[in-house]
Amino acid sequence: MSSYKELYTAWYVWRPTHPKRRKGGSGEGVAAALLALPFRPTDKQTAEQFARLERRAPQVMVKVTKPTFGADHTYANMTYISRNCEEQVFDQDGCLLVDNVELERLADDWHQQNQDAYDGERRYRGPDARRLQFSMPKGTDPIALRNAVSATARHVFGERFDYVYALHADRPHPHVHLTVRAVSHEGRALRINKDDLLYFRRTMALELRMRGIDADATPQIARRARVKHERTEVHRANQRRAAMQVLRGEPVSAPATAEAVDPYVQRVYAAAAARLRASRDREDAALAERIERFAAAHLPQATPTPNEAIGKRAGQQDSTVEPSKPLEGQPHGPKPRL
Repeated sequence: MSSYKELYTAWYVWRPTHPKRRKGGSGEGVAAALLALPFRPTDKQTAEQFARLERRAPQVMVKVTKPTFGADHTYANMTYISRNCEEQVFDQDGCLLVDNVELERLADDWHQQNQDAYDGERRYRGPDARRLQFSMPKGTDPIALRNAVSATARHVFGERFDYVYALHADRPHPHVHLTVRAVSHEGRALRINKDDLLYFRRTMALELRMRGIDADATPQIARRARVKHERTEVHRANQRRAAMQVLRGEPVSAPATAEAVDPYVQRVYAAAAARLRASRDREDAALAERIERFAAAHLPQATPTPNEAIGKRAGQQDSTVEPSKPLEGQPHGPKPRL
């Protein structure tokens, strides 16, 4: 292999480098500063990342649920993730919390510390804890998953935030619940946005691979067409419509999910394959063939609808017509708004 530098542009798809900053508020994004750092991948990292993408490695899933407000709510969440202390619960120092008394005392401490951190003049008080859930597909080693979550939390939150976590392995897909105190030791509120979730996933995938578990974390647009899901109110309206159809004995029509392929991803993969194919190296040509095969299978060109095709042809015809000159005395450009 001569070099994988031709694929460096694909990292703009695999790893966004310009995180969005939330306007207003005094909170801090966990991964905003880390994602903004210069990223210089090596040839080996680029090759391994595309190999994981090509073989469809299992994707790490991180889900954020509703935060907790008040000591009672936080204590109820801790008893849920511990199954009333039937499951092992660990804190940020690796200490095992053995009974509900310790959990209740910890929830009260978090609430009291957050009340001291929040401004008493504020009308709205922030949450006491943020809740996350890390999960992997069926067959993943639960103990390795828990150790990977522990290492991820230690890397992301460090000594700034307090947290507890517990493993649930009673379902086919093991998952770990992580409850993080919503205020750091410096008194800054914890904000979790989409860039932070991607950073959590990538860190988690790296920790799993270090423990011998195949895992990957890439945006959906890099692997397949982006599925545009229905809004909550539209989904519930369709459910009510389907229930009425069942009561009337009519056939239930499944809602159609629209899929869209990002054209930028297609151009990036096509350009990388073209540059590799122009090389005289056999490995470069083989990699270019795999890229084209992957893009053709999972990122197909969208077929325009009849209305889109008619509009496209009309636009091409209009572009060939010489634009009419403005009449004498008529101002150039659009009509100003009054």
